[in-house]
Amino acid sequence: MQTGQAILQFDAAVCKALGWDGEKRFIPVPTGQTIRQALEAEGIRLPRAAIALVKPQGASSGQTSDLNYVLQSSDSVRFLFQISGGSLS
Repeated sequence: MQTGQAILQFDAAVCKALGWDGEKRFIPVPTGQTIRQALEAEGIRLPRAAIALVKPQGASSGQTSDLNYVLQSSDSVRFLFQISGGSLS
């Protein structure tokens, strides 16, 4: 496991969906694990399908990822819930 930390960021809407208060939260987690593992270690279960927006330190923008992304030192991760479903066909 790598040394360092990443930050899981939860905006007000996500906090409310998780049953927390409506305040933003920032939770530091160890790197070298997947986002899914970090959530499980913190006892956080997302109530619906989600993707993550991962922003590496120093990057001007983030990239979308699934919960299998392996956290790197100084990553910031925000969560986006799937709003609608459907297919492209």
